[in-house]
Amino acid sequence: MYKSLNLFDEMFQRGIHPDVWSYNILMKYLFKLGKPDEANRIFMDIVLGEFRPSPATYNVMINGLCKNEYVNNSLALFRNLQ
Repeated sequence: MYKSLNLFDEMFQRGIHPDVWSYNILMKYLFKLGKPDEANRIFMDIVLGEFRPSPATYNVMINGLCKNEYVNNSLALFRNLQ
């Protein structure tokens, strides 16, 4: 999992800019590492930045929040989508 973080660092060093799919993968692994706050920060960067969240982005967030015992936050995000 840490290899994913290293890959992102290397991408930035080489001037390769990640897209929303790259960020989805990063969020998934941050959740797996037990770092939901960092995953949420990435999500907010997507929402407030130049990218448009995909359905997969929301799936990653809802799944990751639930697995990290933030079910109420997951429900709030889901309800906000409706």
